[in-house]
Amino acid sequence: AEGPRLRGPVAVVGVVAGAPTGRVAVVDIARWRPRGGAWRAGRGAIQVRLPERGVPTGAHVVLAGIGRPVEANVLPGAPDPARAARLQRIRTVVHATTARVLGPAPAPPLRPMHGLLRALATGDRRDVEPAWLDTLRGTGTAHLLAISGFHVGTVAAAAWFVARALAGVVAVWRPAGLPEALLRLPPVVAAVGFAAAVGWPVSAQRAVALVALVALRSAVGRPLPPVAGLGLAAAAVIVLDPGAVAGPSFQLSFGAVLGLVTWGAAWSPLARGPWPVRRAIEGVLVSTAATVGTLAPAAWWFQAVAPWSPVANLVAMPWTAMVLAPCAFAAALVPGPLGDGAAVVGAWAADLLIAVLDRLVVAPWRPAVGAGGALALCALYGLSRHPGLAAAWTLCVLGLRPVAGVPRVVIPDVGQGGAVLVEHGDGRVDLIDAGRGWAGVDAWLRRRGVWHLDRVIVSHPDDDHAGGVAAIVGSLTVGAVYVAGDPPEEVALAAAAAGVPVHDGPADRLHPADARLWSDNDASVVLSVSFGPWRLLLPGDIEADAEAVVAARAGPHDVVLLPHHGSATSSTDALLDAVRPSLAIAQAGRGNWYGHPHRSVQRRVAARGIRLLRTDVLGTITLRAGPTGIEGETWRAGTGTHPLRPHALVGP
Repeated sequence: AEGPRLRGPVAVVGVVAGAPTGRVAVVDIARWRPRGGAWRAGRGAIQVRLPERGVPTGAHVVLAGIGRPVEANVLPGAPDPARAARLQRIRTVVHATTARVLGPAPAPPLRPMHGLLRALATGDRRDVEPAWLDTLRGTGTAHLLAISGFHVGTVAAAAWFVARALAGVVAVWRPAGLPEALLRLPPVVAAVGFAAAVGWPVSAQRAVALVALVALRSAVGRPLPPVAGLGLAAAAVIVLDPGAVAGPSFQLSFGAVLGLVTWGAAWSPLARGPWPVRRAIEGVLVSTAATVGTLAPAAWWFQAVAPWSPVANLVAMPWTAMVLAPCAFAAALVPGPLGDGAAVVGAWAADLLIAVLDRLVVAPWRPAVGAGGALALCALYGLSRHPGLAAAWTLCVLGLRPVAGVPRVVIPDVGQGGAVLVEHGDGRVDLIDAGRGWAGVDAWLRRRGVWHLDRVIVSHPDDDHAGGVAAIVGSLTVGAVYVAGDPPEEVALAAAAAGVPVHDGPADRLHPADARLWSDNDASVVLSVSFGPWRLLLPGDIEADAEAVVAARAGPHDVVLLPHHGSATSSTDALLDAVRPSLAIAQAGRGNWYGHPHRSVQRRVAARGIRLLRTDVLGTITLRAGPTGIEGETWRAGTGTHPLRPHALVGP
């Protein structure tokens, strides 16, 4: 069923479906009501941003918060999480201010457990330290904590060994033993029970389907071809949850297994030598094959691959399978001294694993590509018999860069924040601000083919302008960072780590001469940018006092980015009359709490015949120097690219 469309203050009663990711959960709705209204029956699912972690899967909850349409500030070429939600028939996200679990409290665990053990046994990652997560992500082993086929396979294998042991006992007094087909049932039952207990994530669905198929084919004496089994498992998941195919869990899970059955099979003859050497080679090849299989979705969703992932997994997966997982399940399920001992041994083993993996954390590779590049990387699944061609193809896809073209300015839709990319046309590229850290400007630049920035200019230290700068300095090559006054601490640390100089300035700024004489907003760096014969004024977040100074210095400009996102305290008559632009751009977030751009600013702009473009309405805006004037287009998730009409926004 399609989920309801809720807006404004609402209360919701429902059941948490699937394992929550951080503070984000999907809730199957039972009933809801607007503030002050009557309860109404509901169907379908909504997405909820919880006020805190800790709401378990399957819990009946009552929520209160603000309902909004499912939307996301998505930059060109990026995955659209709102689209994935819509494919799952989710139409609303509720930003919950309160969340209360109904009914009796869940039974407390048998005993305190190490955070990694609890995550392995139940998928509950609340007690996993952030530093541990950073280590696992940095070594490509974070998949061990997500409920996956690895966990389902471990449970199924344990059930199979127990069934075999019981069959041996039965054979003592019943020579015929148990029917062979009956021994295939316990692994399937154990896999289904475990997946149900942890909320049926996609990876568990895939693993349960494979376990059931293997058991069925084995029971009838016909082996299951790996690719056919994977295809049947994918079909089963899609029938149960059609929207899953659009999400990273499905793509990474099935991509890894497809890599194993293609590249793993192609490389298997390379594992030779004595048993220990052969097993070590097999471990590296298997991990590398899974990495190749996930390269396309990883480049699309995360733009990061851990270089030492094959080696780290060679250590982590056997250690987890043989020590950590048995200890985790024993500590979670077995009462008495045996469970206590398992918890102690498991905690020691978990700390040892983290200590070893810490030595393998290095800067990740960042194979950022757009949708076309990700699809091109999928060709690797069919090139497993031609490794040379596969390597050349991968380098070609990941190494393509756009050539320098006409001068252009891009104002990306970073929500309620600021960022401007200036491509001068001769190869020089400047970035002014980078939005908040979650805006993903660094990944957007890499997808765009920008790997070097001549200048990164921080207009002022507010997080909505400077929050993403540290990530950019750490992942791209940067000539220099410029900021008026003291740089934000994160930016200074990132620049020092990357060896990037930080200067006061830049020298071509119009304002301020001395940042110490102004408030934070009025101390914003103001720049006049030329692209072709046209001029663009970038005023940061200055307000009336600083605008009076800029108005006396700036002179006419063709385009102005409205100061402070179009707030009522900026874009004064004095500035607009001095600059006399033909085009104004408001960089603001959709549905922002501040009402930017303010109606008074819109009236002042309209009264002067200035055309107004808004990122909250149009998405990312690109302006370029055309033969007859400034041309441009917009891009917004769900609607794509559209030329601005008329094409010549500003002309001679």
